[in-house]
Amino acid sequence: MENDSEFEQQFTKLLKDAAKGLEDLQSQFEDMDRNLQTVHSLGKQVYESSHLWHEFNKAIDNNRMFVSDNEVHREQ
Repeated sequence: MENDSEFEQQFTKLLKDAAKGLEDLQSQFEDMDRNLQTVHSLGKQVYESSHLWHEFNKAIDNNRMFVSDNEVHREQ
């Protein structure tokens, strides 16, 4: 009987250790999820800014081409 009691004590301790490990793992996954959400949010902000600058650059380039075309036509 004493061996069963020792076995049960060790088994209970192992179960508690496993439960603690799973709780820690869940907490780490939650932290990682929050970090990934933050990275995703920052990425969206960078994309929006990048898209805005890209459109601005296209508008400037189009304006340059329009101005240079008009200068060519005036010279002729």
